[in-house]
Amino acid sequence: MIQSAINITSINKYQSLMDDEATFTLNALLQSPDSFHGEFLRYSYSVLTSSLLGFSVRSPSDPFIDHNETFTAELMNSFRPDCFPSNVFPLLRKMPMWLMPSLRTMERLRKGYVSEMWAFRSKIEKLVKDGSATESIYKRILLNRNEYSVTDEESVHTFQAMIDGGTRSPHNNLLTFLFLMMEFPEWQKKLQEEVDKVVGKDRMPSYTDIPNLPTVRAIVKETVRYRSIVAELGIGHCLQEDDIYDGYFFEKGTVFNAIFA
Repeated sequence: MIQSAINITSINKYQSLMDDEATFTLNALLQSPDSFHGEFLRYSYSVLTSSLLGFSVRSPSDPFIDHNETFTAELMNSFRPDCFPSNVFPLLRKMPMWLMPSLRTMERLRKGYVSEMWAFRSKIEKLVKDGSATESIYKRILLNRNEYSVTDEESVHTFQAMIDGGTRSPHNNLLTFLFLMMEFPEWQKKLQEEVDKVVGKDRMPSYTDIPNLPTVRAIVKETVRYRSIVAELGIGHCLQEDDIYDGYFFEKGTVFNAIFA
């Protein structure tokens, strides 16, 4: 279902929406450069909601963003062993909730998460049935529900996963891009020169320019690789083969955890 929703063919249908969101964001940054954090967050949310859910987000203080960011921040704490010791000692999950308040908190978060998923699905389904739903990936999949051999429960989890992964990751990558351009201004100059040469100075860049912007493509891919949100979650990475890095030998099976200052 995820592959069907976000493959190249599907996403190409929404490229013009993404161009519009980029233009809106750049205009906002011209008016208030210091607001880059909020504007990048709004952009990340609105690209996703416009294509996936059928509505745009016009302000960094939109209630949809505020609610999701607050709830996600609370969910992210569930990775922390000091907040949820059962992450380190699984046996604690069998303890009664009155003895382990963190288990009660986890159950509350789980129920809230599931409840919101179903509420969102019901909202989209209602709009689809009464004919007022705008074009979106969610609408298309609901209209072609019989083509997917997944349960309704699996489908709502699938879309929630795309919402969760499709907002913070792009926001993280945009901020990383800014950091890298400040750290390596010579590459910013190279990017600008390529864009000026291919696009010119009389129009905005478009997704149709991407095949002719190899340096831009390479820098975007490096940005995604450079500081992955998966690493920032503290999820370990295990070597699948022996490796030598910076003169140090690491044998197969070594586990690495990313630490950012």
